[in-house]
Formats: sequence, C-alpha cells, structure tokens
Amino acid sequence: MGFRWSEFEEVAKKLENIAEGDIEWKEGALRSAIGRLYYAAFNQVREWAIRRGFRDPRSGAVHGNLRDFVAKEGYRDIAKLLKVLHDSRKNVDYSMVLDKDSDLMLKEAKRNYELIVKWLGSLSENMLESEEGLDSFVAAGDIPA
Repeated sequence: MGFRWSEFEEVAKKLENIAEGDIEWKEGALRSAIGRLYYAAFNQVREWAIRRGFRDPRSGAVHGNLRDFVAKEGYRDIAKLLKVLHDSRKNVDYSMVLDKDSDLMLKEAKRNYELIVKWLGSLSENMLESEEGLDSFVAAGDIPA
C-alpha cells in the first residue's frame, strides 16, 4: 500500500498545535502547515487525475498541468482552489515577508483543502455528476476568482 497523502493533513494539524504553543516557532510551523495542506490536496487530486488518464510529467510543470487537466475535466473551480493553495505554498516557502498574516493564510488553506477533499469524496460516492454539482457543497462566492 502506498502513502496516504491525507496524512499530511494530520501533520499540518500537529504543526498548527506547535504554533499555538511556541511563539518562537509559530511562523515556521504555520508556513510548514500550509505547505503540507497543499501537498495533501495536490497529491490526492493527482491520484484521481492519473486514474482518469492524466500523464504525470514528473517535473515542476506537474502543478500547472494538473490544474489544466482538472479544468478540462469540467472542474474549473477545483483547479482554482488548487491554484490558490499552490500560490500560498510558494509564498510561505519563498517569501521573506508574507503577503498576509500567517494565521489567516493557514485558515484559508485549511478551508480550501477541505473543499477539495469534499469534492474528491463526492466523486468517490458518485454524487457529483457535473460541475453544477459543485453547488451542492460550495456556496456561491466561496471559490476564489
């Protein structure tokens, strides 16, 4: 059995707990938690996409290629959520000064991750027949532009 990418969500929770209890490690822990949430979502969506015929280039291009594949499959809103998470992950990994407060960034990353996981769950339960089905669990305006 392979690695369960959802374990990264648990790692993110533990990092958030570290941040709450240790001010010295707060920003580093929150930045790392955001990265783990992105990779948890990314890899779970990648596994879904591979089962649908996605060709994984095994390079940095995979991030954009995956979003393009998801959008072409009719799930543009999920591709947007992945893009927002990816942008947050790059911001926390490479920026000396964050665009937003790290607590707010983590809250947004957790929300976006949860929406993606909910979408994946709905697919596995055959509840989502089309992009319109996204409305059943994503309120209007929840998906970033």
